Order: sequence, then structure tokens, then C-alpha cells
Amino acid sequence: MNQDTEHLSDEQITWAIIDQGELSGSARKHLARCDRCSGKVEAIKRSLARIGDQASRLVPPPRPRPIIDRKETNLSLLDVIFGLRKLGFSMALAGILLVIIGGGLLVQEHSHNRRLAAVREGVLSDAALMAEVDQLIENPLPPLYNDLVGEESLATDRDFIDFVVPDGSPGEDHAGSA
Repeated sequence: MNQDTEHLSDEQITWAIIDQGELSGSARKHLARCDRCSGKVEAIKRSLARIGDQASRLVPPPRPRPIIDRKETNLSLLDVIFGLRKLGFSMALAGILLVIIGGGLLVQEHSHNRRLAAVREGVLSDAALMAEVDQLIENPLPPLYNDLVGEESLATDRDFIDFVVPDGSPGEDHAGSA
């Protein structure tokens, strides 16, 4: 590296500020001989020092940490027991709340299951009712009358219905026709 023609690059100057051991031997020799490059390094170091000084002046001092002297804290046995009673009361209250919430959820789930069972039972009873209606459509007579008629499936027409259930018109007298 020729002292007159080439000076240190910005990266080499940065490394000279951070750690001169990272520079090559020729760069360190150039920095020791060249007033221009060493002046740049010193100017940047002074600028960084000013920034550090300003920062330390502008930053508020840290708050002191509270220090509890164990010798000054005289806790009696009653204070310790009362503190434990408060802790025990808090834990018991939390346990009671958990039991109440958990019990409420269980009751809610149980009632939901009961409602589902009732709906299921209603659907089954509806299906049984529809099966009974279908059976009555096929054969409207009770089993006792099926034996009298003698037919399993009775084909009923309008004349048969009029015979079994008279119309009841005022002009007809069903009592005398027997």
C-alpha cells in the first residue's frame, strides 16, 4: 500500500476504531505513518465520545432499588399466622368457586342429556304412533271384529260403511228395518 496514493477505506477506518488487531499489518503501518487516516480515526473517536457524554448527561439517573433490611422486619408469630390465614382463605375461596363452576357445568350437561333423551323418546313415540296409524289404514277393525268378519284385510266400500254406520237421515227409519 503506497502512503501517497492509497489511504485506508471507510471499512478499514471503522475496524481501526473497533479493533486495530483486525487490520492487516500493512494497514496498521499506514495508519501509524499517515496523518490523514489517523486524523479520521481520532475525529470519529472524539465524535463518538461526545455522543456518549451527551447520552450520559441526558439519561436520568436510575432509581435506587428498595432494600429491605431483614433485621428491621420484626414479624411476630401472630402476623405470620394471620398471613397464612389470609392465604388459606383465598385458596379456599378459589376452591369453592371451582367447585361451583364445575358443578354448574355438570348440571348443565346433565340437563342437556335429559333434554336429548326426551327428544329421542318423543321421536320414537311418534314413529310408533305412525306405525299404528299405518296399521289402522290397512285394517280399521279391532281384532275381535276381524274374527267375526273372517277376513284379514277387509276391503271396505261405501255400501259397507253405510251398513255399519247408518247415515241417520230424517226420512229413513233404521229401527223398523231390523
